[in-house]
Amino acid sequence: APYNLEKDFAPVSLLASISFLVIVPPSLPAKNMQELIALAKAKPGTLNCAHSGPGTTAHLGCEMLKSAAKIDIVPIPYKGTVPAIIDVVAGQAQLMFAVMQGGLPQVKAGKLRAVAITGKKRHPSIPDVQTISEAGYAGADFVTWNGIHIPVKTPKAIVAKLNAEFDRILKLPDVKDRMFDLGLDPVGGSAESFGTFVKEDIARWARVIKDANVKAGTLKPAEERLAPYIAAKFNKRSVPSRMAIHITPSQFWGASAPS
Repeated sequence: APYNLEKDFAPVSLLASISFLVIVPPSLPAKNMQELIALAKAKPGTLNCAHSGPGTTAHLGCEMLKSAAKIDIVPIPYKGTVPAIIDVVAGQAQLMFAVMQGGLPQVKAGKLRAVAITGKKRHPSIPDVQTISEAGYAGADFVTWNGIHIPVKTPKAIVAKLNAEFDRILKLPDVKDRMFDLGLDPVGGSAESFGTFVKEDIARWARVIKDANVKAGTLKPAEERLAPYIAAKFNKRSVPSRMAIHITPSQFWGASAPS
C-alpha cells in the first residue's frame, strides 16, 4: 500500500553522508573543474554525462551541473553505476558523478581523474581535488545519505533509546574508520534534527526534479528496484512483511526490522 515517509515513519538517526566524485577519463583535456566547464562551453552538446539511470542521484547531478554552470552536456543513462564507470574509463562518456565507493578506487588506480568532489570538505586520500563549491559551482553540490526510520507509532522512549545507541556506535573509532574506508562520513545527532534534515532534503530534490523536468514515469517504484536485493539479503522470496522501503532522489532508504 502507498505510504508517506514523513507521516508514516519516525526519524531515528542520520547515519552517514556520502559524497560524489566528478570523474573524467585521463584522456580528457581537463585537469580540474574549471577546465572541464571551459571545455563544455567550447564544445556545447558534445560531452556525455554518464549516469546510473533516470531519476538517480547521478542523473540529477548532471542536470544540476548543467544549470549551475550554464553548460550543454548530454546526460546518458546506463543500467547501473558499473557500466557507466566502464564507459567513462573507456572515454565513451566524458564525465560522471560517481559515488565515492565506485569512483575512488578507479581514481587511485589512475584509470580515472577526479576533478571535483561534492560535500563540505575535501577527502584526505585525494586532498588536491577541490570541492565543487570551491570550484565555484555550489549549485551543483549535493550528498546522499543513509538513515534509520521506524513506524511512526513507535513509543518515543524507544526512538530515543535507539537514537542514543546509534550515536554511541557511530562514535566508536573502529566503526568510524570502517565507514571512512567505505566512503561514508558518520553523522549522528538527534532524531529531531534528522527529521528536519529529511524535510529539507525532500523539498530540495523535488525542486531539482521539477527544474530538470524529470518525469515520474521514468522512475521505477522503490519496491521494484530493491525487492530482489532485500529478498536475497534475508534469504526469502519476497520482501519481509514488516520491511518498509523508501527511496528519495537522494538515494535514501530506511527499513524497520524484519519479522
